[in-house]
Amino acid sequence: TKTLREAIIGALQPEELARKTLFFFDAEELLSRFLINGWPDESRFMDAMRIGLMLSKRARVRIFQEMTSLLWTQATSDAVIRLEELFNELISRKPIKLLCAYPLSHFCEKEGSQFQDKICELHRY
Repeated sequence: TKTLREAIIGALQPEELARKTLFFFDAEELLSRFLINGWPDESRFMDAMRIGLMLSKRARVRIFQEMTSLLWTQATSDAVIRLEELFNELISRKPIKLLCAYPLSHFCEKEGSQFQDKICELHRY
């Protein structure tokens, strides 16, 4: 998201930014590329993620993503779980370190504890 992107850029030194090894993609814009009626479409997801991965064919890839958290506010928890599964599929194709961001408030809601258990299960690796 814009807020987090600006915070990260502000925390980095100019020489770190000059290396051009850090790429930002807007979470909402990426979501719009692969959601169909609030549900993540697998082929569209892989196409959307391929753009960023092509930029780093030889480099180690770490993805910090807020898309699952954004989707949680827009769709069902099942759609969020499906997106997590798609990220796991992506990781099985290319060695990627995935970092997810979920506000703790998501887990305080009615479905929160069941949702948290599912998320933890998907993040067991």
